[in-house]
Amino acid sequence: MSDDFRVRGHLSWRTVDLRLRAMREIWVAMTRPDGRPHAVPVWFWWSGASLYFTARAGTLKPRSLAAAPSIVVHNGDGVDPIIIAGTATVVTQPDELDRVSAAYGEKYVDPATGNRASVDPNVEVVLRVRVKRVQAWAYANAATQTVWEFG
Repeated sequence: MSDDFRVRGHLSWRTVDLRLRAMREIWVAMTRPDGRPHAVPVWFWWSGASLYFTARAGTLKPRSLAAAPSIVVHNGDGVDPIIIAGTATVVTQPDELDRVSAAYGEKYVDPATGNRASVDPNVEVVLRVRVKRVQAWAYANAATQTVWEFG
């Protein structure tokens, strides 16, 4: 992912990438199986190319995304928004699951105990968002809107 995929605007991809790496949580928005919208904040890991988050197996998020894998993910910041559109799929490869779990352990540490987060594939589903489009702007100014499109 790079500025080679920018189709509008002037913000740099590096700025977006660094902000995604630094954020603690992000909002995911999807369609429930009955067609109603659903949005919720989640912990996540940005790999630099894909966005990963977890959900308890059998709960609304994995059921919704199995029925309709289109997803919008955003940082919830009205001043410097980043909005990602893509498709979500369940991660099943053990090496990829291990990589996500290790990344969660580095990113999420309980300040009171020092315990590190981990991903338990026996109770959680790891979802990977394949990024198709990113929109970002700065200083609540739509004139700075920048768009990247990824095949």
